[in-house]
This record gives sequence, structure tokens and C-alpha cells, in this order.
Amino acid sequence: MVLASAAELAPHPGIQYHHITDAPPVTVAIVHRRQDLRPATLALAAWAVAVSERPRPW
Repeated sequence: MVLASAAELAPHPGIQYHHITDAPPVTVAIVHRRQDLRPATLALAAWAVAVSERPRPW
């Protein structure tokens, strides 16, 4: 289960979001650096990690 899809995140040319889902409740979002990251981009990446760490309903 992916809790934060790419559609939920504002698009940014410097970030690719890859969601790797293993057996629940493991959800990993990997952020690949493609260019220098601005503070707003880092905040967005931190938000994605926070969303992935939310308590699961199961």
C-alpha cells in the first residue's frame, strides 16, 4: 500500500518519486537527486517521509 502517491506531491523537476511496497506495513519512498535541491524541495521530501511513517490502519 502506497500512502503518498506521486499525484499527492507537487511535481518538481529535481525529484523523482519511487514507491517500493513490500509486505504491509512496509512502504518506502526513495527520492533520487537529479539536480541541486532547494529548501522547498527538501521540505517536500521530508513531508513524503513523514507521510510514509504515519500509523497504518491495520
